[in-house]
Amino acid sequence: MHNTWVMGRVLASTVAALVCLVATSAAGEADDSYYPGLPVLRTPDGYPDAGLDNVNVNSWLNAPCNGLTGSRAAKQWTRIPVGALASNIQLFTCTADGFGGSVVCPPSPRGKVDFGTQYYANAFVVSPAGSREPYGLGHVVTVRTVAFGSIPVEADVQVRQARSADGLPVPLVAEFADIAVRNGEAQHAELLPGTLKGRVSLGMVGLRVDGIDVGLTGTCATPDTDLSITSKLQVFEDMDTLTRFTVRESVNGTTGGSFSGTITIPAFAGCTTGSGDDVSRLLTAALSGPSNPVSVSYGSTFCGTEFNENGTFKPTPPGADTPAKAGCFQFQYTPENPDLWAIPLPWPIPGRAP
Repeated sequence: MHNTWVMGRVLASTVAALVCLVATSAAGEADDSYYPGLPVLRTPDGYPDAGLDNVNVNSWLNAPCNGLTGSRAAKQWTRIPVGALASNIQLFTCTADGFGGSVVCPPSPRGKVDFGTQYYANAFVVSPAGSREPYGLGHVVTVRTVAFGSIPVEADVQVRQARSADGLPVPLVAEFADIAVRNGEAQHAELLPGTLKGRVSLGMVGLRVDGIDVGLTGTCATPDTDLSITSKLQVFEDMDTLTRFTVRESVNGTTGGSFSGTITIPAFAGCTTGSGDDVSRLLTAALSGPSNPVSVSYGSTFCGTEFNENGTFKPTPPGADTPAKAGCFQFQYTPENPDLWAIPLPWPIPGRAP
């Protein structure tokens, strides 16, 4: 049972990887290799490119996403609303020694690695419909707090991906793997720790102080700051329990999962009101500081409404900023895992301050 289950999972992942790679190679010279609003993507260093210099044409396994974050200064949690990602995911077969052109699997402290699947993803947030940019702008959320200990503040905040010199969004990059490990005659599966990295900023699009809209103008935002969050190792001695992985902590390939960590919120600048007052210092006092918790979840990576000429998904189109618009369908994978849904469920608000 164990060997059959793991071999079936790895073979399925391998077939998916080969489909992506062959399709990309076949369409590598197509005229639609570039999508407006998105950068041209390349096979990352350290991975076999199989001649795939440009991976924009295929490998788009789009996903829904949501999350939870908190401001230590504000002492408040805020849910990141469910939205849509344009995500380009490459799958690579991995082995203990990189045999046959595969990549080398990350090691396991619990035994000898047999084989597995390594994932490399470039993700772009689909901007809300009507935004000035098609990708890289998150949904606006309202944070309610108190500044300087006594002033009620309602701030409408937007997370923004960093942008390159040519104005295109810089991707959020995720790397993670699942492997089959042998210890003597026994074999088990592991979801290895993964990473999600990138650079983001916070923009302010609306502000009410003591109940009064101050008519925020200017380019009120923080500078870009590093986002680097991780998923946790999860080990499965019984292969039949793999679908009951801890969705809020670990990452399970194209099924979904979560990354968590902390982020520094830099000082705000350029925050002027209609009357010419600069409220940057007030917003910095209310929201900024180090070690602010953040968690990001993604769901099933098979969302799409538009297809390439070879039948694979294109990236989620501009304006398709919700799972419904992006062609994501909600279903529960297994009744015994109440948190495992194709579109991630909203994060619960903790009973303690950040």
